[in-house]
Amino acid sequence: MLFVLRKIKDNNDTILKTILISCSIVFIVTAFCLDTPSTILTGLGIIIRHSDKLITDYVAIAGWGATFLNAGLLMLIAIGIICLQDMQFTGNSVTIVFWMAGFGMFGKNIINIWSILLGVYLYSKFTNTPFSKYTYIALFGTALAPLTTEILLWSYSYLLSTMVGVTIGFILPCIAMRSLQVHQGYNLYNVGFAAGVIGVIIMSVMRTFNYIAEPSFFWHDQWDKEVIFLVYILFLLFIIIGCFLEPKIVHKYKVLITRLECLKIDFIILDGVGVTLFNMGLLGIIYTTFVLLIGSVINGATLGAILAIVGFGAFGKHVKNTIPIVIGVILGTVLGSWSISDPSVLLAALFGTALAPITSRFGIVGGIIAGVVHLLLVLLTGSWHGWTNLYNNGLAAGIVALFLVPILEIFKDNIEETINQEEVVNNI
Repeated sequence: MLFVLRKIKDNNDTILKTILISCSIVFIVTAFCLDTPSTILTGLGIIIRHSDKLITDYVAIAGWGATFLNAGLLMLIAIGIICLQDMQFTGNSVTIVFWMAGFGMFGKNIINIWSILLGVYLYSKFTNTPFSKYTYIALFGTALAPLTTEILLWSYSYLLSTMVGVTIGFILPCIAMRSLQVHQGYNLYNVGFAAGVIGVIIMSVMRTFNYIAEPSFFWHDQWDKEVIFLVYILFLLFIIIGCFLEPKIVHKYKVLITRLECLKIDFIILDGVGVTLFNMGLLGIIYTTFVLLIGSVINGATLGAILAIVGFGAFGKHVKNTIPIVIGVILGTVLGSWSISDPSVLLAALFGTALAPITSRFGIVGGIIAGVVHLLLVLLTGSWHGWTNLYNNGLAAGIVALFLVPILEIFKDNIEETINQEEVVNNI
């Protein structure tokens, strides 16, 4: 791998394609190392036919082999769609590929994503806009893939399920672009916020027709040393490759973690591939260790959340701005009868790092407060959309940002004004 990267060291696009394709192949090969082909294919069939509502850990219902295969294939699908649009690979590309992998372990499969993708494609044709402008929105918009599955299981109608999925995809771009204005970029999961709003509306209609929304809970709770070893090796390789590509990694990483920008911050463009991979690997190791230290396990849901964090390690998240959010969630458990190892709370801690920009803008205290508020809210929002929006934390994070950022700005502006006045007096 390092020999190949040496040959293409100055071509970021080719480096990212090589790394992402290699990761997807590793996932697929791992699948066949962990299970037999017949077991994997049987498990993949179970994943496709099963309800995908939160929390449906594919490892619990189909095993690691089928889960890794599903995740690897979804990565290749995302890479293929980006390549077909002749788009440059950037931090956003890395993020969405890892998100497809992460949620390929709980919620998305190689079948239930297509109607939403088709809907976004039709929207691009309807507006005479290149699909490349909405490719990332389309891929992120598969957050509502479980809703299409749920409609199929509820109505027994492929046509209705497909029509709803296409409708979701068709209206998603315009809603996602407007929702960004609501939270001002302080919620990294912008499409999750938009998808949550759509999910709430559709679920309200379904409940009118006597649909009863109930959460799912399939959670693999076994300690799988082989998978843990593989995960650590993968993230360690990211760090090694990052150091190989960027000799001044320490200095460059210090620059990365001091940035104050919000949503539109692409580490690949601003800091380079090497530093970004180092950041991704470091995040992966830290949050894998965190999951294990609190007494939980690496399963489809927790590994999916870790891969999601790693993906956004290329587009807005780093160690400095995510840890305060997690601390806030941990402190929030004191307010209720929860444990940080409870599945919903643990996922809230990991996915709550969507609010990392609040830490970057308002400091550690702002991040901790955001984490506390996020936990209190996210445990309620799942029922609003019937647990069919995989980015439930994105919906909650958008509301938290809408509520909290104006309040934090008041205090920050007052503090800055006081400091400026003191400086003026001292100069006099």
